Amino acid sequence: MKFDTSKLKPAGHRFSLAKSIATLGPIGYLPAPGTCATIIAVVLVYLLHILTISYMTYAACVALLCIVAWYAVVHSLDHFRGHDPSEIVIDEVIGCAVTFFMIPLDAWYVIIGFALFRFFDIVKPCGLKKVERMGGAWGILCDDIGAGLLSNVILHMIVYSGLL
Repeated sequence: MKFDTSKLKPAGHRFSLAKSIATLGPIGYLPAPGTCATIIAVVLVYLLHILTISYMTYAACVALLCIVAWYAVVHSLDHFRGHDPSEIVIDEVIGCAVTFFMIPLDAWYVIIGFALFRFFDIVKPCGLKKVERMGGAWGILCDDIGAGLLSNVILHMIVYSGLL
């Protein structure tokens, strides 16, 4: 397996804990890193659903993850070229966690939520492109949080409408 390191700046080859968190280790260097990270995020969300007792605990875990992700992105951006490097994928984990907040983890809901989140993350409708252009850690993280919120609202409509 070959990792794409072509977008790394020369100093980016040094080990950095922030960079490892931001890229989820090697995941950010795989082909289709956002999709790969979202697949891993679904597994993590499933574990979070199993391990947390309440929605408040889940929300607190997501908030803590946001703080860690923001720190990791801020301290790893100088290792990469571009305003939103594709190697940084911790934002997909947060967006996925937001997608499944207060959603039962039925197989259909997971598939639909995954597809909705990837769609909104790629297309960036409803002003999400503008949010991404904020730049820095805020732009990188907030467009995925927005994609997660859009996905969550639609999933809630599906869950509580009884369509599935």
